[in-house]
Amino acid sequence: MLDSIKRFFKIYPIPIFVLLLVFIVYYSVFEILRKQEIVSTQPITEAESMQNEFVAPLQPQQNTQTQKNENHIPQKPIPTKQETPTQNTKTYITTKVRALNIRQEPNTTSPIIGKLTSNMQAVILEDNGEWLLIGAAQNNNTLGWVLKNYTKILPKTPIIHDMEEITLDIHIPQYYTSKVPRLNIRQEPNTTSNVLGTLTPDDSIEILETKGDWVRFQDINPSSQKNGWVMRRFLKEI
Repeated sequence: MLDSIKRFFKIYPIPIFVLLLVFIVYYSVFEILRKQEIVSTQPITEAESMQNEFVAPLQPQQNTQTQKNENHIPQKPIPTKQETPTQNTKTYITTKVRALNIRQEPNTTSPIIGKLTSNMQAVILEDNGEWLLIGAAQNNNTLGWVLKNYTKILPKTPIIHDMEEITLDIHIPQYYTSKVPRLNIRQEPNTTSNVLGTLTPDDSIEILETKGDWVRFQDINPSSQKNGWVMRRFLKEI
């Protein structure tokens, strides 16, 4: 038996060597693959497991924070158009009589504080039905109360853009009274003319004409018939 084996190796030495070499190579490859499989199938350590638990939820949290920041981007407020309040239309009036009493309160027993004459115009500030609270046409400053029945509404005053025209259109009459208890009213501007009556501190007049030291006037009280010439130096402005 042993002789047969020896004879076999002597006859086929090369094929046996090749076969042995193939077996060695195959075994080496098999061992390498087995070791790699063992490494890949090793259990995950506790430290690696904890690391995976912390890393895994971190990504979605970052995404949530990013989304939250995107949702809270401040936006510029949309400007809204504000409506401009409409300016009230003024109503201008004048008197139907020669001179209308302007009173402090809306009643006939209230003190007279001025006169509204036919060459003046005023603006209505308040209307209580029977009386009107009026103001100066040029600046709306309150003047007082007048009886509505003795007034008339004027056409709407055109808008004037030129300040010079406004100055020319404004007429503020001046009223006067007597400095002395009784001042002679004469028919002509001299001391020898007929005396028509007397002017007292209770009277209010408007100067119509000036001639030297004399002035011609008319009483602003509609019920008074006083008019004529008086000496200018005996008058005072009211």
